[in-house]
Amino acid sequence: MRENTDKKMDKARQTNREKPVRAGTVDVHDAKAEDGAKSVNGAATAADGAKSVNGAANADSEKGADGAKDAVTDLTVRAFAKINLSLDVLGRLRNGYHQVKMVMHAIDLHDVVQMAWLEDDACGGLVIALDPGSKDLPADGSNLAWQAAERMHRAYCPERRGRLLLRIEKNIPSGAGLAGGSSDAAAVMLGLAMLWSLPKDLSTLCRLGATVGADVVFCLMSIAACEPQLGFCEDPQAATCALAEGTGVEMTPLPSVKAELVLSKPDFSVSTAEVYRGIDACRIDAHPDVDAQVEGIRRGSMKMVLENMGNVLENYSLNRYDEIVYTKNTMKKLCDPCAVLMSGSGPTVFAITEAQEQKKRLFEAMRRINRETVVSCTIQKHTAAEPKQNRDETEQSNMK
Repeated sequence: MRENTDKKMDKARQTNREKPVRAGTVDVHDAKAEDGAKSVNGAATAADGAKSVNGAANADSEKGADGAKDAVTDLTVRAFAKINLSLDVLGRLRNGYHQVKMVMHAIDLHDVVQMAWLEDDACGGLVIALDPGSKDLPADGSNLAWQAAERMHRAYCPERRGRLLLRIEKNIPSGAGLAGGSSDAAAVMLGLAMLWSLPKDLSTLCRLGATVGADVVFCLMSIAACEPQLGFCEDPQAATCALAEGTGVEMTPLPSVKAELVLSKPDFSVSTAEVYRGIDACRIDAHPDVDAQVEGIRRGSMKMVLENMGNVLENYSLNRYDEIVYTKNTMKKLCDPCAVLMSGSGPTVFAITEAQEQKKRLFEAMRRINRETVVSCTIQKHTAAEPKQNRDETEQSNMK
């Protein structure tokens, strides 16, 4: 298997030498070897099929056809989903963006982003090959993970030349209100900061991440807090809970909240842009008291946190999609008393449960209604350093 992998990497390098292309102009299929989709997939499967890009990127430097050495480096990063404990829309700005105020929290549901960097002066710049983890997701410059790599290259080291192989193991569904794509982009940015030996400055990375997407900023903070091998854990901006203001990129780190969760996603996706366009025409009679919830988080009062949960985007999404209404009402009925809320723009609905048995019963009931149902929990800074072992079997179920 190692020999086959090395041959694929040799083919990929030869492709780069014959057809050098700068970042942003290469289609992923052009960048792969002649067996196409196996470029990163094949790289990520060792004998048991579970090895990461580590199997693709031979850690030893080897001579290329032109006698130049190709430095090979690889890394695996977990990209955590988020929920909104509260979300308020305060108005629309002149530039068309909405002014928001919300509390975001990272949860242990996560994608796995594997990356390998092959330094190669024969390349015309940055060449990206991406396996997005699903046939329904783009494998080109419209993918946020790809865009994140390009922004990092332009901002920090445009003179670097080589191939970046990205493989994403998708567990977070797309279009679900859980920031899956944004988290993958954040994982790529933090991974490249390590692979390229860049300064460990999370605030600067967050400013760059905001140009990729608003949710990328919080995802950078949460991954930095939970992946100590990246070297950002001690940064004051590293946090698994934060207050987001402005257009969603002005972050204030908050203490973590401990909560057990059940998430259930109806069998469709929702466009965030659609929901924010729609909310402008909605009458909003009640707004969550985000300040009171933040105070509750700082005091360690779960009662205040739960009492002030709310999401004004429900005013559009629940009126537009009956399936979200049914999901939310069913979860409230099955786990009363517990707090139930739509996350982000939806359609995923989550419940904060009071006991393990309640969580298990709710998971089993909702799984019969929505196939994409999963149990999870909020994560704490530093405590997610290693994958959790011996969790209940249902907690290993992901949204597939």
